[in-house]
Amino acid sequence: MNLLTSIDKNLMPPRARKNSKPRKRVAGATARLETPKQSRDKTNQTVTLSLRLPIAMLEEIDKAVKSRPYKMPRHMWLLEAVHEKLARLRQGHGNVL
Repeated sequence: MNLLTSIDKNLMPPRARKNSKPRKRVAGATARLETPKQSRDKTNQTVTLSLRLPIAMLEEIDKAVKSRPYKMPRHMWLLEAVHEKLARLRQGHGNVL
């Protein structure tokens, strides 16, 4: 156990934002914060985003990835999980999305 894992995360000061530009609210069906710059790949029509997960959940995901009969990157596993969830929502709610 290292020193960082033994420190209560609530006692640590909040991280300073690298980009001090204020975020602006975007009105819509679901209000969200829009960052001034978004990393987009126009060729593949993808957006890069950050995801925060509890450590226990990440460990569970890693176990599931390693238990696959063939090697698969965690990124692909997460994309597959999101795809399956969206497909279930479409089927169960009559194309709500």
